[in-house]
Amino acid sequence: MASTEEEKILDILRGVQLDQFHRQIVDRLHVTRVNHFDHVTEEDLDGLGMAKPAQRRLFEAIKKGKRRNLFGSFRRKVGDVDRGNKLLPEPSSYPKSPITTPAGPCLTCLITESSLVLYEMIGDGAFGYVRKGQWTTDTGTKVDVAVKCLKFSADAAFIQMQTDFIKEANSMALLDHPHIIRLFGIVLSTPMMLVTELAPLGCLLTALRNNRQRFMVSTLCDFMIQVASGMAYLESKRFIHRDLAARNVLLESNEKVKIGDFGLMRALSVEDDYYTMNPKGKVPFAWCPPEALKYRKFSHASDVWSFGICVIELFSYGEEPWPGLNGAQILAKVDMPLCERPLKPSHCPSLIYSLLVSLCWAHDPSNRAGFSELKKSLEQVRPHDVRAVHGYDSKSPQNLCFEEGDKITLIEASADTSWWRGQNKKTGRVGMFPAELV
Repeated sequence: MASTEEEKILDILRGVQLDQFHRQIVDRLHVTRVNHFDHVTEEDLDGLGMAKPAQRRLFEAIKKGKRRNLFGSFRRKVGDVDRGNKLLPEPSSYPKSPITTPAGPCLTCLITESSLVLYEMIGDGAFGYVRKGQWTTDTGTKVDVAVKCLKFSADAAFIQMQTDFIKEANSMALLDHPHIIRLFGIVLSTPMMLVTELAPLGCLLTALRNNRQRFMVSTLCDFMIQVASGMAYLESKRFIHRDLAARNVLLESNEKVKIGDFGLMRALSVEDDYYTMNPKGKVPFAWCPPEALKYRKFSHASDVWSFGICVIELFSYGEEPWPGLNGAQILAKVDMPLCERPLKPSHCPSLIYSLLVSLCWAHDPSNRAGFSELKKSLEQVRPHDVRAVHGYDSKSPQNLCFEEGDKITLIEASADTSWWRGQNKKTGRVGMFPAELV
């Protein structure tokens, strides 16, 4: 008898002479439990090179081989224990959330698994993977959605994370801001699924790395302000994100981003200024301040620190912060006595970088700015555009060439200097030029 879930999967594959696909199914499709096959499509198996007759044999064997999943006990725990403590109502008694969405008003926070159809994988991370999907609402309306499937673990930290998330899901579903991805609801399945608004252009981090010429410095500044605006809204509602990073910022269009990924988000009570997570829980080390790395303490101030790291990701076009370092090594750098901070990317204006250092990365959390103040300060120093009154041509690679009438974004410009640095919005090139030409 199989003693682990992966062995059960291997037994099923052996039973239909498909065990040669075992490693690909586990590693590429993230199938580590029999119930995970519920989210595997024919297209997924096509991608592994599995023939259609073999796929039919596999799906038939899975139907016969399914066993009662471990998440049933978790749901009973939520139902019996938490409802006994009046922390979570019966699913049928969930209040209707007054949310206006493409599907119409009044969504229920709990979504049935049968109302979802899952398609190709569009993202993968430490805490789960994301598939494109279609959700059929109670009124029959079909809505394109993103479905995050949390990677399952039986350890206490993971179970607690899911329990905490379920308690707060109704409040999260009420969040409504132009720069925050809408949470439509959750599915109590294995794995647990979060059903959210779909961002048509996908992950900002991927776009920055794969197509950097598409994003002018002025656009990066727009994104920075939009993320600050969304985080100011979350702060006003007493939510902490805990995983703010470019990988969790999504592109609705080439000009608009939204903050996504609610897996670690928590609401602070009126009495609390911070949330202490389970010491065994995973944290995104490179985006965390010292107090989060040392004590697992998360707050609005820790989100502000993460925002600063996210801005560095923007202006470096997706370079990894603190590359190659583990959590202990990062802590040694950012904590006393070294207090090192990420270096300024070449395309990041100095005034913006100075604000990150002073307002986002103070060692003492109480000395970091709130998001509303931070947004206002960044708006005041963001670079502006000017027109070239004369053309400029130079053979030096460090200089910026332009024609009369070209629009230039001023990255570094001061009345005290005769040479400025900017970006030609027609060519995308960045370089130095004489100040009197604009």
